[in-house]
Amino acid sequence: MYIQQVSGPGDDASVDLGLLMAAIDTAQAVIWFEVDGTIRDANSNFLRSTGYKIDEIRGRHHRLFVSEEHARSEDYRAFWKALSEGRPQRGTFLRRGKDGRPVWLEASYIPLPGPDGRPARIAKFAFDITAQRIAAADQAGQIAAISESHAIVEFDLDGTIRDANENFLRATGYTRKEIIGEHHSIFLKPGEAGSDFYARFWERLREGRSETGEFHRFGKNRRDVWFQASYSPVLDEAGRPVKIIKYASDVTEAKLRAVDHNGQLSALSKAQAVIEFALDGTVLTANENFLAAFGYELGEIQGQHHRMFVPPGEAGSAAYAEFWRKLAEGRFQAAEYRRIGKGGRDVWIQASYNPILDSTGKPFKVVKFATDITDRKRALAALSDQELIELRSTQDALEATEALFRATIDHAPVGMALMDEDCHLLHVNDALCQFTGYVAEDLLEMRLAELIPPNRRVISDEDRARMRSGELRVLQLERRMIRRNGTEAWALLHISQQSSSRSEAVEFIVQVQDITERRQVEQMKSNFVATVSHELRTPLTSIKGGLSLALGMMSDKLDQRAERLLSIALKNCDQLTKLVNDILDMEKISSGQARFSATDVPLADLLEQAAAINQAYGQEHGVHFELTPPVTAAWVRVDVDRFQQVMSNLMSNAAKFSPPGSVVRVESEAKNGKVWLRVIDSGPGIPEEFGEQIFTPFSQADNSATRKKGGTGLGLNITRQIVERMDGEIGYHNRPGGGCEFWVTFPQAAPAQASAPALPRIGRPGLLPVILHLEHDRDFAEIFRSAFEGRAEVRHVATMAEAVADLHRTRFDLIVADWEGVNGKTRRLLDIVSDLQPHAPVFGMSAREIPADPRVVRNLVKSRIGLDAIVQALVGD
Repeated sequence: MYIQQVSGPGDDASVDLGLLMAAIDTAQAVIWFEVDGTIRDANSNFLRSTGYKIDEIRGRHHRLFVSEEHARSEDYRAFWKALSEGRPQRGTFLRRGKDGRPVWLEASYIPLPGPDGRPARIAKFAFDITAQRIAAADQAGQIAAISESHAIVEFDLDGTIRDANENFLRATGYTRKEIIGEHHSIFLKPGEAGSDFYARFWERLREGRSETGEFHRFGKNRRDVWFQASYSPVLDEAGRPVKIIKYASDVTEAKLRAVDHNGQLSALSKAQAVIEFALDGTVLTANENFLAAFGYELGEIQGQHHRMFVPPGEAGSAAYAEFWRKLAEGRFQAAEYRRIGKGGRDVWIQASYNPILDSTGKPFKVVKFATDITDRKRALAALSDQELIELRSTQDALEATEALFRATIDHAPVGMALMDEDCHLLHVNDALCQFTGYVAEDLLEMRLAELIPPNRRVISDEDRARMRSGELRVLQLERRMIRRNGTEAWALLHISQQSSSRSEAVEFIVQVQDITERRQVEQMKSNFVATVSHELRTPLTSIKGGLSLALGMMSDKLDQRAERLLSIALKNCDQLTKLVNDILDMEKISSGQARFSATDVPLADLLEQAAAINQAYGQEHGVHFELTPPVTAAWVRVDVDRFQQVMSNLMSNAAKFSPPGSVVRVESEAKNGKVWLRVIDSGPGIPEEFGEQIFTPFSQADNSATRKKGGTGLGLNITRQIVERMDGEIGYHNRPGGGCEFWVTFPQAAPAQASAPALPRIGRPGLLPVILHLEHDRDFAEIFRSAFEGRAEVRHVATMAEAVADLHRTRFDLIVADWEGVNGKTRRLLDIVSDLQPHAPVFGMSAREIPADPRVVRNLVKSRIGLDAIVQALVGD
C-alpha cells in the first residue's frame, strides 16, 4: 500500500483517499506513530484488540505493546531504525494487550513521507488474528497429544509411506529411514498385497472413505503387530483426497494375551473336565469331558444348582454354604472332592474352582477344572493293609527324592523353576529371583509368559505334543525378558517335561541362563563387522578400479616386472574384497537383515549371465564352463543378484578344485514344480570325513596354514543360507567316476509375458553421454570418472545441494547416486529427478544394500560389480 502525502488524521485529502481510509478504518486495526515510536492516535478496532482507551496510550511509546526483554533487544532497535529510514516492515507480530494477554497481529508498518520526502509518520494497518492463532495452537496441541498416545503414519494415495511417528516405529521395530518411501504392503503377510480385498481397501481410501477396525500387521523381522486403527483421507479445499493418515493404538500385547489365554483354555478343555457356574452355583455350561465323567447331557444340568453333584448330607451343611461364600468373594478353592454322577454313582475328582473377575475386579462366574480320579480311588480302596503300607513307603521315597530334587534346584548356580501344565511357576530358586529381580512369593503367583514380552506363550501345542511323545527331550529357546525394574535381559531357556508324585503336578523343569552379556557382545560384534565391512567397500572398490585402469591404460608402458606386481596387487585386492563381502553377507543373512526381492525370470538368461560373469575366473584356473545340455525354457522365482551370488560361489569353487584344461558343466532341468541346477567339476571330490561340515562357516577341507586352495570358508555356508531364503534346497555328492556335483533347487515359476528389460544404454547419437555422479568419497569419484573416460562425461557432486543445482542447469543421460551421501533424502532426490529429468535412468551405487524403489533401475553394491562391467553395460563399446 502506498499513500502519498498523508500526515495524519484531519489533513486535507481527496474524496477517493478519504473513502479508502474510511474503508480501511472499518476493516482493520489502525494506529499512528511518530517516527521515534510515540503513539499519536488509534482507531476503535485497534483499541478493542488491545483493550486500551485512547487516553491510556496517546503520547506513550510503542514498547508499551511488547515485553521488556524484546524492547531491550537488538532486533527491536533494528525494527524502528528501518522504519525511520523509510523501509516498511510486514509480518505476524506478537503484542501485549492491556491486561498482559497475548495479541497476535498480521500487520504492515508503513513510513509516510513528509514534504521533504523523509518519513514523517508511521502508519500501522493490522488484522487481529489472535483467535485463529489460539485455535491453531489448540489444534496443534491436540495433534501433539494424539501423537503422544497414538501410532501415526502418513501415506500417499498409492500407499507409499511419507512419515511415521515414534510410537509407530516403536510398535513395528523399524527406523524411519527403513520405511520412508516403502509401500504399506511391507506390513502385510505374503500374498495379501495382491488380493482383491487389499486393492479395494486402497480404492475406498482414494475415494475419500475412511477405514476403521482391528488390523493384523507384521513389524520388522516379521513379528506380529495388532493395531486398532483408522485410516483417514485428508482432503484439499476442493474436497479431494491428497494423502492418508493412519491413527492407531498398538493392541498387540492384549491380542496376544487373549490368543494365549484362549489357547490355554482350549488345551485345558481338551485334557480336563470343565464346568462353569454363576456365583450362586447355577450351572452355565460344561464341556464333553465333564459330561462324560458324570454321565449327563448338557440339557440335564444347565440351569441346575451345583448341589446336584454333592452328597445329600453335605449339600445342606454350613461348610458347603461357606464354600460358595468364599468363591463369591473371589477366593480360589482346590482339593480332592467326592461328587455324585447320574444314577447316584460316586465320582471322585481332583479339582480347582476358579472365580473369574470382570474389568472392575469383581467375580462374575466360577470355572471349575477337574480330573477324574475315581479309578485311582477305587484301586486304593481295594488294596490290603500290607499293600497300603508298601504304597505309602513308595510314596515317602518318591517325596524324599522330590525333596532332594528341589533342594538341588535351590542350590543351582543358574535360574531354575518347576512349572505346572499351564506354565504357572510352582517352585523357583534364588538364582532366578536374582536374575528377574522378583522375590519368590511374587514369582509363585506368575506364569513364565508374564516375564516374556508381550506375554507370549512359551511352549507351543506342537512342542508339548513332541515332548509328551518323547520326540523332543529338551526345548531350547532364546527369549527377551523384562526384570521387575523394567530393564531388559536375554535368557537361554531349557525346558524339559517332568512328573511329580505330589497332588500339585509338576509338568516342566525350566533352566534360565542369563545370556544378556553374550547377546550384547554378539550385537557389538555384528555392528563392528558391518561398520568395518561397509567402510572397506568404497576404498577397496577404488583400489581395484584404479589398479584395473592402470593395467589397461599403461600396459604398453610397463615393464614385465611392474605389470606382474600390479597384477598381484589386483588379485590380492579381489581376495580381500571377497573376504569383506563374505563376512558381511554371513552376518546380515544369519541375522535376518539381508534384503531379498524375488522376481520371475527365464532360467536361460540367468545361466548365460552366470557363465559370462565367471568366465574370467575360469580362464584364470584354466577351466572352461559349459552349459549342457541346452537350457530348458523354464522360469524361476528368485532374487536375481542373490541367484548370481549362488552361481558364482558354486562355479568358482568348482573351477578352483578342477585340474587345468578340464570342463565344469552346468546342467539344468525342470521337474515336479522345481528347477534343478547341477554344477559338476572334475576335481578330487569332498573327503568323506569332511562331508558333515561342508556347509558350516569357516570350514575348509584343508585348513592347514599351507593349504593350496585359498578362500574364507564362508562361501558354501552363505550359499546355503541364500538358497534356503529363496525357498530352495542345496546338497552335493561325489560322482562315481570322479569329481563332485553340487545341486540346487528353486521353485519353478510360470512364464511371464516378457522378461525383464536389459540395462538401458544411455546417450544421444553423436554426443558423449553425460552422467551425474553423486558420491561423498572423492577418491572413488575420481576412479569412477576415469573408468568412463572417452566414453562418457562424468560430472561429480559431493552433496545433495550440488546435485539439485546441477539437475536444474544441465541435461543428464544417467544419474548414479551413493545413497549414503544424500543424508536420508533418497526419496526427495528421486522426486526432483522425476520432475526435472524424467528421461534419465537412475542407478544406486553404495556400500550398503538399499531398499528398492521402482524409480531406481538397479541398486549396485560397491565391490560386488566391477567398474568395467558397469561401463560396458551402460555405454557399450
